[in-house]
Amino acid sequence: MAKKKKGAIISFEVTDDGTLKQLGRKAESAGKSLDGVGKSAGDTRRNLQSMSGRTESASKSFSRLQQGTGGLVQSYAILASTVFAVTAAFRALENAQNIQQQIKGFKDYQNTGTSMLTIPTQVRAAADGLLDFQTAAQQTAIATAAGFDSSQIVGLTEGAKNASVALGRDLTDSFNRLIRGVTKAEPELLDELGVILRLDIATRNYAASIGASADKLTIAQRRTAVYNEVQKQLNDNFGAIAPKANDLTNNISKFTTKLGDIGIAVSGFLLPAVNAFVNFLTNNLPILIGLLTIFGIRLLNDVVPGITKVGSATAQWVTNSEKQITALNKKLDQNAKKYKQLGNKNMSVEKKVSVAFKKSLKKRGMDEKVFFEKSAANQKRSITAHINSLKKQEKATGRSMQRQIAIQKAAYAKIAAQAQVTGRKIGIGIDQGAIMAEKGL
Repeated sequence: MAKKKKGAIISFEVTDDGTLKQLGRKAESAGKSLDGVGKSAGDTRRNLQSMSGRTESASKSFSRLQQGTGGLVQSYAILASTVFAVTAAFRALENAQNIQQQIKGFKDYQNTGTSMLTIPTQVRAAADGLLDFQTAAQQTAIATAAGFDSSQIVGLTEGAKNASVALGRDLTDSFNRLIRGVTKAEPELLDELGVILRLDIATRNYAASIGASADKLTIAQRRTAVYNEVQKQLNDNFGAIAPKANDLTNNISKFTTKLGDIGIAVSGFLLPAVNAFVNFLTNNLPILIGLLTIFGIRLLNDVVPGITKVGSATAQWVTNSEKQITALNKKLDQNAKKYKQLGNKNMSVEKKVSVAFKKSLKKRGMDEKVFFEKSAANQKRSITAHINSLKKQEKATGRSMQRQIAIQKAAYAKIAAQAQVTGRKIGIGIDQGAIMAEKGL
């Protein structure tokens, strides 16, 4: 007989082989399994939150590692800045020494009767103070060695100034191009200044002006021919701007040049002492090695602590990461075991319910193979008719048919779901999820 409790019907008909009784126990087990699913889902959520916390912790560890690498950056900055400062100082001293040697050479050459220091001064004045002493002196020496006098060199300087103002070019570059282009007779150097030099034309014009044959000109005469042609084109192209050229020059460049002049004057006082010290170190190698050793030790004292800090931070970060990964793997292994156990229960319940449905077909006198060969629509109609028959039987006899009805409804839901996916004739494999959708089982 049926026994009823509030909220659920728990009685059922016992067949000869006890099939439905066993099904009832499995259905109850399925409910517990779903409770386990909920619990496992909660565990998964908590584990994900824990994973998030570990990720945050790893981020903090990485932040500490990054802070540790700050020591490496600091060490590199100290090393790089020190090397750069020392290198720049040596280059500045070397350049200053070159200039002082150049001035000394000009003074010695002046004793021979040629005023070499006067020409650079005139050149710089013609350039309105935009040329530094070293550039003016070097190019003056080249032009003088090529046979040009001071008036010709100053003339080229004025032409370079006018061209640089008109074309917006750097005066130092224009001056260098003119001196080299004229002394070497290289048209390529002059093209960018708007001077188109044709050596044959320049040679013929100069030869005609002195009443000589072009092929009979000497090297000096050919250089004069080039100079005359270049100077003529400079005057033609940029002569109109000459009266206003000084007003259009770059005052910042003038200021920079003045600073260079001050540096030259200061180096004239300091270099004798520096030279004496350098000569002393050059002649006393052990002392030089000792000074370099002291410098290297001091530099290492500044660099090594930063590298050590990086090593400690890296080791701590690795240790923390290993611990966090180990704990996370342990949690994942535990969840994997729970999911495996739940899967086994689900397969067991599905198998039992499928067997029960097939037995219900047999009890109804329906061949299992014939039933599954029907279309999905015919299978659903057959199940619906049987459910209605079970309800009538329950009403007539007073015996609960809810278990059998639940099995039929689960089969109906499974067939309907598979029909939507495949649109073909299907068999049935009733799973736990379909059953739990019906009557809360």
